[in-house]
Amino acid sequence: MGAAAAAVIVRKEKELVAHLREVGATSAETARSLSSMQVNQESFAFRRLQQRAVVRQASSGGWYLDELSWEAVRAMRRRMAMLLITVVVVGGLMAYFATAASR
Repeated sequence: MGAAAAAVIVRKEKELVAHLREVGATSAETARSLSSMQVNQESFAFRRLQQRAVVRQASSGGWYLDELSWEAVRAMRRRMAMLLITVVVVGGLMAYFATAASR
């Protein structure tokens, strides 16, 4: 997956989370039907967030945003980004010193 595609996916997920907050579906008690929230269950963002337990179905049948799961997903993404940056920087430094030592 390219960086642009990943950015689009993350943006769509953030938009869905903002929408669920806007309509007040933020707990099992305030869960609402997808049709009343105008949310497409077949959208890629919805399915990804459902798989990660960020969007959950309440016993009433309505859907809601699990804020704790959303924060956990965001924290994991930050950790992965930091790891990737660290790997790139360390790799760059190793390449630099390897070429400098061979001169």
